Amino acid sequence: MKKLVTILILVLGIQLASAQKKYSTVIFYDNDFSLINNDTFSGQDSLIIKYYDNGDIKSIGKCAIDKEGKVSDFRVGEWTEYYSDGTVKCEGNYQISSYVDCGIAGLERVFYNYKIGEWSFFKSNATLAAKGKYNIVKAKIDTRCKNGDSLIYMAITKDWEIPDKTLDKKVLESVKQEYEGGFFTESYYDSKENKVIIKFGIK
Repeated sequence: MKKLVTILILVLGIQLASAQKKYSTVIFYDNDFSLINNDTFSGQDSLIIKYYDNGDIKSIGKCAIDKEGKVSDFRVGEWTEYYSDGTVKCEGNYQISSYVDCGIAGLERVFYNYKIGEWSFFKSNATLAAKGKYNIVKAKIDTRCKNGDSLIYMAITKDWEIPDKTLDKKVLESVKQEYEGGFFTESYYDSKENKVIIKFGIK
């Protein structure tokens, strides 16, 4: 029943976003998490390993457990992602935060992932593409509430080592969040507007 309610909320959210294109499309979660000041996860987690179709490890790390004791789709702590041949693609730490949106039934808290601390990104030939420590910023986000909301997110600094000059800065300042049921969001930081953009999609 809970999954059905979540799907209905998603469908309604998509319809509303289509009617109001100036707002970012977001996923609403009715699960709750143990957050400190709504920006730091402090609860339990569970080790998760994802695989490619050939059986090789795609990613490994921990996901947060919600207040109902269920493993969520939200990454927390150290994660490592791999290319299909087993070469490390990237490694670093995630944290969970949230912001408030105005939903059909009133205010709704929306959870999301962001990267914290030092991260390393590699090319498929195992050479370093980028490495650095994220700066945590307070940014704006458009919601269905009149004035939107603010949230914390990550941004790279001039101190980053980026040997791969073709690497788009947007890749480093973005997070793709996959959800149960084949949905995903892609969020990225727009430094010029000091705004986080979150887009919705279906795999």
